[in-house]
Amino acid sequence: MRASIWVGVAVISVGAVGGQAIVGNRASGTAKCVRQAYALMEGGSCDEATAMLERGLRQNPADSRLHAALAEALNGMGCCSQALEHYSIWTRLEPDNPSALWALGTAYVGCHRYREAIPTLQRYASLGVVDGAFYRLLSYCYRKAGQPARARRARQEADLIETLARRPQRQPPETAGLWQYM
Repeated sequence: MRASIWVGVAVISVGAVGGQAIVGNRASGTAKCVRQAYALMEGGSCDEATAMLERGLRQNPADSRLHAALAEALNGMGCCSQALEHYSIWTRLEPDNPSALWALGTAYVGCHRYREAIPTLQRYASLGVVDGAFYRLLSYCYRKAGQPARARRARQEADLIETLARRPQRQPPETAGLWQYM
């Protein structure tokens, strides 16, 4: 009886170690695949990068890095709807990733799907990563979606952020500067 239990435990432990090795090999294989794909894209071979990334996804369909890179490759080839599909999967796999949300939102804009871009961009803004350019893009989406009042508010928000980001106004010459008190 003890021997069979021991054998069972040994088999399970070997299986667990083997499983960790497979996961480790998969992760390093994924990283290598993504690096090679980006090198191909930088060289202008988006179609080769796409084929490589699709092979990688067949082996590891839940890897967000593969979906992100494939979306970029497809976008580089002008395959807007397929790129959107992979940006969307990336966002589902990493729902709090600002890069994923920004990429999906701008991909919607690039495909002229402004109504779908708005909630994605608002989710991006809820993470607290916004600037004047963000509000200008949101204003554009609202305008294209037929919501001029919201477009105006977003544009005013962009103007406010850009005004606050400018250099502080000069002090009159007779006013002491901060440097004098340090």
